[in-house]
Amino acid sequence: MSILRSCIAAVAQRVRTGVLPSAALSCLGRFRTDRRGNVAMIFAMSLVPIMALIGAAVDYSRAAAARAKLQAAVDAATLSAARNAGRMTDAQISDAVARAIRANMEGENGISIGAIRVTKVGNSLKVDVDSSMETALWNVIGIKQMEVDVTSQARWNTPNIEVALVLDNTGSMASSGKMTELKKAVRQFLTDMEAIRLTPNQVRISVVPFDTMVNIGTGTVGRAFRNSNWIRFDTNDLPDKMSTDSYSWTGCLTDRDQPNDTNDAVPTTDATRYRAARCANAGLAQMIPLTADFDAVRQVVTLMQPSGNTNITIGTQLGLATLTSRNPFTETNVDPNEETQRFMVLLTDGDNTENRFGRSSIDARTRLACTAVKNEGITLFTVRVIDGNETLLKACATQPPAGSPLQYYFSVRDAAGIGGAFRGIADMITRMRLSI
Repeated sequence: MSILRSCIAAVAQRVRTGVLPSAALSCLGRFRTDRRGNVAMIFAMSLVPIMALIGAAVDYSRAAAARAKLQAAVDAATLSAARNAGRMTDAQISDAVARAIRANMEGENGISIGAIRVTKVGNSLKVDVDSSMETALWNVIGIKQMEVDVTSQARWNTPNIEVALVLDNTGSMASSGKMTELKKAVRQFLTDMEAIRLTPNQVRISVVPFDTMVNIGTGTVGRAFRNSNWIRFDTNDLPDKMSTDSYSWTGCLTDRDQPNDTNDAVPTTDATRYRAARCANAGLAQMIPLTADFDAVRQVVTLMQPSGNTNITIGTQLGLATLTSRNPFTETNVDPNEETQRFMVLLTDGDNTENRFGRSSIDARTRLACTAVKNEGITLFTVRVIDGNETLLKACATQPPAGSPLQYYFSVRDAAGIGGAFRGIADMITRMRLSI
C-alpha cells in the first residue's frame, strides 16, 4: 500500500507542478516487481486509474500550453480589430477577427479551431473561441479530445488627439541628412495620425520649429498686433521705426521674462507678455497652432530649414502654449463632454547654446519647461538625434511606470533612425486609446 500511496503522490505532484517526477514512473516499476500476492492484485486493479492520472497530467500540460498560444493569438486579433472598429461594420469586424486568429494559429498542430463568436457592444469588443485538442494518453480510456476555449475583450476610446511637434531647426540639423529625414518622418507621422481619426477634427496637430526663437508669423505692429495684449514690443528688440505708429516685424518671439519663460502663464502684464524680437534667422519656418488641416501642417514642414543656435526652452514653452486654452493660442478642445489626449514630441540634435539669460542656467530652464508640460497632463516624448544632452532629454520625457515596457525617450544613432522613432511614437499614441 505504501508503494500505491507514493505513486498517487507522485502523480499529484505532476498535476500541481507541471513537471513529471521520476517517481511517477519508478514507483510503477517497484509496484510491478513486488511479488507478494496482495500487491500483485492491487497493482492489477490500480494500473488503469494510475495510467489515467498520468495521462491526465500529460494532456493537461499540453492543453495549458495550447491555451496560452491560442490566448495570445486571440488577444492580438481582438486588439487589431478594436483599433479599426470605428471604421468597420459588425460583419467586417467578425470576419477580420476570424481571419486573424486562424492566421495566427497556422502551423499549430493538434489544435482544432471551432466557433468564433464576436460581440460588439458600444466601444467594447468580446471574442469567444471554441477549440479542442486531441489527447495523447487519455484516449486509452475513451477521452479523445479536450476543450481549449478562450475569451478576449478589448475596450477602446475615441478621444480627441492633440499633438504638438516641437522641432529643432538649428544649423546642426543640416548635417548628416537630419533635416531631410526629419521631414520624411513627420510626413509619415501625419499620415499615421490621419489614419486613426474617425471624424475630421478628432486629431489636430501643431508644429513649433525653433532655433533660439520661434516665429509665430509675419505681421505689422501698427495693424494686426497693435492692440494685442499678449505681445510686448520693445524698440530695442525691433528694427528701426518705419513710421510713427508701425514697426516692421517678421514674427519672431524670444524668451519671456523669468519665471514665465518656462510656463504658460496668461500674458496680461509686461512681466508675462511674449517679447517680439528681430528674427535671428530670416528662414525660420513659421509655427502653426493646433489644426486639423493636415495639408497646412505639411506645408510648414516643407518650409523648415536649418540655421542658427539652440534654445530648447522656448520651443517647449510655446509648444505647451498650443496645447492649453490660455492665450495666446486657444485652439485646444475645451468641451467638457469630450475626452482629449494631449501629447508633445520634442526633437533636438544638440545641446542648449543660447537664450536671453546666458548659458549658466539654460538646461535648468528647459527642465522647468518640461515639468510645466507634464504638470498639464500632457504626455511628453523626447527624441535625441545623434548628439545632445541625454540626461536632460531623459528627464524631460514622461517617465514610464516601474517595470513598464513603455518608452517615452528615444535616442537615434543616425538620421535614418528618426523615422523609426516617430513610428514608435505614433504606435504608442494609437495604443493609448485602447485597453485589453
